[in-house]
Amino acid sequence: MLGYHLPAAIALEKVRQELDLPTIAHHHDFYWERKGLVPDEFSFLNDLAEDYLPPQDPKIKHVVINSIAKKQCLDRKGINASIVPNVFDFESSAWGVDDFNRDLRQLIGLDQNDICVLQGTRIIPRKGIELAIDLVHALNAPHRQTALEKRGLYDGRTFTSDNKIVLVLAGYDRDDPTGEYLNKLKLKAEKLGVELRHVDYLIGQERTCHHARKIYSLWDAYTIADFVTYPSMWEGWGNQFLEAIKAKLPIVLFDYPVYKQDIEPNGFNVISLGSEISGRDAANLVTISEDVIQRAADQCVDYLTNCQLRKEMVEKNFQIGEQNYSYDCLRHHISNLIMR
Repeated sequence: MLGYHLPAAIALEKVRQELDLPTIAHHHDFYWERKGLVPDEFSFLNDLAEDYLPPQDPKIKHVVINSIAKKQCLDRKGINASIVPNVFDFESSAWGVDDFNRDLRQLIGLDQNDICVLQGTRIIPRKGIELAIDLVHALNAPHRQTALEKRGLYDGRTFTSDNKIVLVLAGYDRDDPTGEYLNKLKLKAEKLGVELRHVDYLIGQERTCHHARKIYSLWDAYTIADFVTYPSMWEGWGNQFLEAIKAKLPIVLFDYPVYKQDIEPNGFNVISLGSEISGRDAANLVTISEDVIQRAADQCVDYLTNCQLRKEMVEKNFQIGEQNYSYDCLRHHISNLIMR
């Protein structure tokens, strides 16, 4: 239950009460996690939110997606919720280049030997996408370009002075109707000489054709990526993390709180951007330590050029993901809830 639609929450609970239904309520976010959700002039809505987001009843088994939310739910509501984390389909076929998506790289403006850095999230400020721009800027440093040229890429491709490193934004920006954040990202990329492609016009929920133009799925974007950036400052869990693990791609991430507390202990191998925000620049975009950026860029070069190192990383991560966040794990969680 997302804490944005109070009328829907009230209606659902009234129906549940009328039908006397035993219920599992799976909460992804809570209203207290979203600052400014209730304007001061409508402060009476806080009382309704207290009653219905979430409602309390012995017949409701509450489920949250991380341990931070579990503690907050207990402290604020006296509700002892269970944790069911995000999961992904690790059993389906691997995503790969096929006849449908073979032309996607070219449509985006990438040569075969260019390096594609994928940011697949929505384009909103808390995703910290400016840090991905800083990372690509660091990768463009002459000594790292030279290393890429001398070593060659992990899959046998060559990388020359004619090739480029491109940050591809595959997510939509509809949650930022003013377009202010995306414009700031574009200006920053231009200032730093970072190649940026916003390709949401090519990406949909599934493959289709629209007015004789192909629309690709997000999974198609992963097939052209060389690694994934995930510099989000806050996530309830983190869908793109599991997507990158499924795609067997190296991932560069900011150690957001839920990752540090719930996900990292499983032993995933990632390129870390640390967990500390240094400040904000003149455009109000977040910044982190330059040393952290430089260290992460060095690691990226290693995983872009060393096939064995890269394989060990992505295979280990896939195995951990499959063991802990598969559909089988979800079935186990739900069975326990139903039987309890």
